[in-house]
Amino acid sequence: MIDAKQTDIFISYRRVDGRDYARNIHLALGKEGFQNVFFDYNSMREGMFNEQILTAISHCKDFILVLSPQSMLRCGNEGDWVAIEIQAAIEAGCKIIPVQINDSFTNWPSNFPPRFNFIKQIEFLTLRTDEYFDASISRLISWLDSKPTKVMCQAESDNFILEIKVDETCELQIDGQKVRKIKAGKNAFIDNILMPGKSYKLTFITLASKSAPYTIDYQCSDTVRSGYLNILFSEIREHQKLAEKLEKERKEAELKKIREHEIMHKTACQQYDDSWLECCGMTAVMKNHKIGFLNNNCFEAIPCIYDNASEFCNGYATVSSGDKWGIIDEYGQIVIPFKSDVPCHENGDYKYFVCSVNDRFAISTIDDGFPNDFPYDDILTIEGYADLFFVKQDGLWKMINAAEGDVPLKFPIGGFPVVYTKMYSLCFDDKIWTLDFCRPPFAIRNTQSKKCAYINSELKMTIPYADERSGERTYHRDLVIIKTNGKMGLANAETGKSITPTIYDCIRQYDAPGNLFGISDGASMTWYTVDKEGKVDNRGSLVGGRQGVINDEGEVIVPQVYQMISLYMHGDRVYDKEFTPYFIAEKLSNLKSSYRSDKNYYNRDTIEYHLDWSFDKAASSVEVYNAQGELVKRFAYDDYSVSEWTKLVK
Repeated sequence: MIDAKQTDIFISYRRVDGRDYARNIHLALGKEGFQNVFFDYNSMREGMFNEQILTAISHCKDFILVLSPQSMLRCGNEGDWVAIEIQAAIEAGCKIIPVQINDSFTNWPSNFPPRFNFIKQIEFLTLRTDEYFDASISRLISWLDSKPTKVMCQAESDNFILEIKVDETCELQIDGQKVRKIKAGKNAFIDNILMPGKSYKLTFITLASKSAPYTIDYQCSDTVRSGYLNILFSEIREHQKLAEKLEKERKEAELKKIREHEIMHKTACQQYDDSWLECCGMTAVMKNHKIGFLNNNCFEAIPCIYDNASEFCNGYATVSSGDKWGIIDEYGQIVIPFKSDVPCHENGDYKYFVCSVNDRFAISTIDDGFPNDFPYDDILTIEGYADLFFVKQDGLWKMINAAEGDVPLKFPIGGFPVVYTKMYSLCFDDKIWTLDFCRPPFAIRNTQSKKCAYINSELKMTIPYADERSGERTYHRDLVIIKTNGKMGLANAETGKSITPTIYDCIRQYDAPGNLFGISDGASMTWYTVDKEGKVDNRGSLVGGRQGVINDEGEVIVPQVYQMISLYMHGDRVYDKEFTPYFIAEKLSNLKSSYRSDKNYYNRDTIEYHLDWSFDKAASSVEVYNAQGELVKRFAYDDYSVSEWTKLVK
């Protein structure tokens, strides 16, 4: 607060609705160099402060009267401070400048003191709170008798000034950076950080209680260069409690509604032979071997008249009548007639659907209806792309956009077959029909060189035509085993990044855990392994040459120095998420191998080949590694047995 005797400008306002306008005027005048402006920002009206107010008015040249909507309503009441301030300004001979907000002020009370009627005759200055705020302040300055006491630099005039008041002492952070401590009940001014027109994340961390931090997004005006925040943690906590209570009540009501629906749904379904596929508010039901649907209110919206059906999706379902398929909506209306030989497979929530007649295929939409022309030999949908398809035409594959036609890929492929696809089961009855679809990244094969390349989810070629293995995908979505010049390696087909160089004679992925790979150099392959109980299993083993194990990042788990490596599991394998894999690595001295033939036990007309080997047991050893690549135990070959393995894992 300035010295009351040095006041040049006094701002009078009604606290209930005029404080923010008065504060903005005060801050704007301060930025223009007017330092001796008396602004009663705490609205104190007792003790020595009364004398300061009256002293300030008696010394000021300009008396700014803020005409907010409620500013004049209580001026006829005895002891009203706005009336007292106006009377003091009249007696001191101050220049009274009424400032109305945006529009003409007309809210004069019936008991307005007659001695103040002259104010109505004075020209009012209009303070605009929009983009013309600065112009309003400039006009106000031109009306003042007072002059600036300080020349403001451009940098000061460009800052946004934010006044903050809190009811509990707290720490203020702006965009995650600690700014200052704000004491309870004190007004703090942030005047050297914020810029007009920009948005900031303000976080208030109370130091007086265990309340959670309170964060708001604050947008600084680019016209009004000041703002005010009053943070009341007491109210925030009450609001949070109320919000938590309402959320709890909402969840309880929702759960109650769900339970009521489940009971009603179960009761309704008991009237049918079978029920399944509750999706999008529609439940498939069966009666007398015919299929229909119940809606969300458990009413039979679609009678049981169909022989087969898919689940509802985006308001549509594929159904069959006899041996022909069509599409219905959730009201049972036929939107695509029963003409397709196969289910009308939807793509992109029925943005497009695939249908077939006489082993020919076509793509259409609900709006376009059943097609007349079936130009394709086969169709593959591409996972994640509603518009894109691989189509086979005249014996060759190409990519098309169903809305725009052929897709001009940015690499030479000509016609190509899609190497790996996934089967998609559309129906749920004993007459399951499947449609192939592929997911990026996918492999394509050049029809001339017979080598494969890979295209990622952005439809860009990441690995050029070099793979001699016809695009073998692993259990990982993006990882592939590639082979060039007779050697194998791992690569990421989505990014094109090489995980390992192509230096191995063989790479084979273990079934579980799926992130580990056996590598070999000049080795033979057999499918004979033994689990911890001594039972023969069909997991792969590598015999001869130099064997090792790597993970899906190319890191070495078992060094490539062994002649045989087997995978043992402690636990219930795939069904037990807590199973522990171990690798039994055998160093076989003087290894000799050969094949022997035998008739297949189940089919005596079939000949099987088994790999036999011999080695010097006295000079050989067995080493056990865990899946992290740690050497757990080393045995002499004759000392290792299944019983030793059982002791080890326990």
